[in-house]
Amino acid sequence: MNSIKKIQIKTQKQKAMKFITSGNYNKAVVILKSLLQKDHYDIEVLTGLAHCYSAFSQPYEALFFLDKALEIHPDYLHAQFLKGCVLGDLGEYQEGIRLIKNVISGGLNDFEMHGNLGILYQDSGDFNSAITAYLKALSFSSIVNPEVIENRLANCYSELGQFPEAMKIYDKLICANDQDTCAIYNKAVASEKMGNSAESLKLLKQVVSIDSDFVRAWDELADLYEKIGAPDEAKMCRTKAEDIRSKE
Repeated sequence: MNSIKKIQIKTQKQKAMKFITSGNYNKAVVILKSLLQKDHYDIEVLTGLAHCYSAFSQPYEALFFLDKALEIHPDYLHAQFLKGCVLGDLGEYQEGIRLIKNVISGGLNDFEMHGNLGILYQDSGDFNSAITAYLKALSFSSIVNPEVIENRLANCYSELGQFPEAMKIYDKLICANDQDTCAIYNKAVASEKMGNSAESLKLLKQVVSIDSDFVRAWDELADLYEKIGAPDEAKMCRTKAEDIRSKE
């Protein structure tokens, strides 16, 4: 391959990766598939395609390209990390955890790695290990948008009945952004677990006033209204939730 063609391929790969970073996966796939026709053994192209198919919620297609990449380079940490995440999407948590821990021990030791490790632990029901991973993730400096991990950390505390720790985080998030429907909703759920139905009701109403399509909040409202003996309000909330789902 001559030097001009190598430069052209490198430029196209960089363009595809920029599309992936910006979330424009359809354009990235077009470029990456074209590059794959020229070199079926380029692990960056294979892993990039896997990233796109994972974003498309097509995990088996993603695994196909990841396995191809790992056949060529078994120690390619980025492919191992992504495979761990995809396996988590498929419910294969322990293998996903093993892969991501291997990636961290291999040198990719940052916010993204520990954050995703925490997600796998949390989704598998191991809340204590998830908390450890999330706290490690949040210990890194220059984190961009840590709110997702902070919400998940608070949810783990709530699942373990450690409500003061959970509420402290929810309140911090809501203080920073009073439109954070995720934090407000999660605080409502935790409030109900604590037996404070009135506070939960107030918070859930706040959620749907900000985002009228927040279907889980309507479901939670319906359950809460039934619990407090308000069947008409419960029916209205269930109808609203069903309407939202029918449009998805």
